[in-house]
Amino acid sequence: MLKTNDKNKTVKPVLNPALEQEKTDKKSRPILKLLIIGLALFGSTLIANGAIKSSNSKQPQAAAPVLPRSTAPTIQPYNIPNPERLNIPSLNIDAGFEQLALGAKHGIEVPVESMAVGWFIYGAKPGEVGTAVIVGHLDSAKGPAVFADLHKITLGSEISIERSNGSVVVYTVERVEKFSQDNFPTAEVYGQLPYPAIRLITCSGSYNKKAARYSDNLIVFGRIK
Repeated sequence: MLKTNDKNKTVKPVLNPALEQEKTDKKSRPILKLLIIGLALFGSTLIANGAIKSSNSKQPQAAAPVLPRSTAPTIQPYNIPNPERLNIPSLNIDAGFEQLALGAKHGIEVPVESMAVGWFIYGAKPGEVGTAVIVGHLDSAKGPAVFADLHKITLGSEISIERSNGSVVVYTVERVEKFSQDNFPTAEVYGQLPYPAIRLITCSGSYNKKAARYSDNLIVFGRIK
């Protein structure tokens, strides 16, 4: 469900974007050809296919697999607004957005600020057809971070995203599941969908100090209301 600040007027999500218009726009986002297998969101650590990359580590990061053509993201209209704030009323989460791309060795970046969330710019924008991928830290050296309570979210909970034009996209939680870092559900997170969907991702499980990583990822699956 999409709303605007004009008395919460409901507007329809974009379901059939014009491909030719996207091709002509200089700001269009490329089709993502590489996907990340695993994510670890503690401090500056990045996880890809079980390999670790941090600001103080020289360990190489594993390359992610090529996206199959059958699951390649659909190109969307360039003029859909960017996300600005994430709100989960049931968890008292109200956070600003950072934009995340692919870092060195095709590892997905993580938010700089522990209390901010990050939107993966090569996925769908909130409200678009496809999957909007949002990641956040579980904790930091200073204590609990933005997604510290994400494990408490329940089925049917609402996830609202305010966009740059003042409109609000509302998703409903359909599923919450934990996956090991070595068994990240790439297709379920990044695969093409015929409707607007969302994935919230953070760390979970036990923390291994030697490896500087958590054992699992917690993923919240939702679809537009």
